[in-house]
Amino acid sequence: GGLSGMRILHVTKKYPNALGGDAIVVSNLEKQQKKQGHEVFILTSNCDDILDNKNVIKFGLKEESINLDTITFKRIFSLIILFFQSFSIIKKIKPDVVHSHSIDIGFALSFATKYNRIPIINTMHGGLFSIGGRDKLRMVIERLLILRFDKIITVNPNDVENLTEKFKKKVV
Repeated sequence: GGLSGMRILHVTKKYPNALGGDAIVVSNLEKQQKKQGHEVFILTSNCDDILDNKNVIKFGLKEESINLDTITFKRIFSLIILFFQSFSIIKKIKPDVVHSHSIDIGFALSFATKYNRIPIINTMHGGLFSIGGRDKLRMVIERLLILRFDKIITVNPNDVENLTEKFKKKVV
């Protein structure tokens, strides 16, 4: 297949040694993809708990790992910084595909990927709209942000049922 030797950029809030399911998933994907001969890059939060490595790019203001799952002013400011940096990051890495594991970071990067005609997908690790009953604002924001992605991967079958036709074609 034509898949060998791809350049893959994973976008994630957490990466080892910051604890989180997304960190573990991305780390395991990276190991498997490297075994298959792909070049793998990680774009992640600027956090001291996250290991430094030549393929790891940290963005934004320094944050404690305990705050990485919260929307703070610092995080919003970091996303704005990333939006402007994303064009040079994409130009430098030249990925064949961007795999986001964080809807807001992926959204900030999506303008640079679209401009450079690079497909961007997003994996929803915690499910998405099925929790919308509890948090309407989050549901509305997620539905707007999700429009920027070429494909959505979800682990929650309820998400597929809850999506409108506009979104269904993007879900795998």
